[in-house]
Amino acid sequence: MEDLKYFVAIIIVVVVGFILIKRISSCLWNIIVGFIMMAVLAWALAELGML
Repeated sequence: MEDLKYFVAIIIVVVVGFILIKRISSCLWNIIVGFIMMAVLAWALAELGML
């Protein structure tokens, strides 16, 4: 069950990040969105005990 949560968290972060990056054209925004995506992914993995 933990693996399922892990994969769902990764898929959600990747899909949301991809959509946000495609819609935002500024380079600065891409950097900010990238950092936010990494922070959310790190938090999700920490919550699942994977980190």
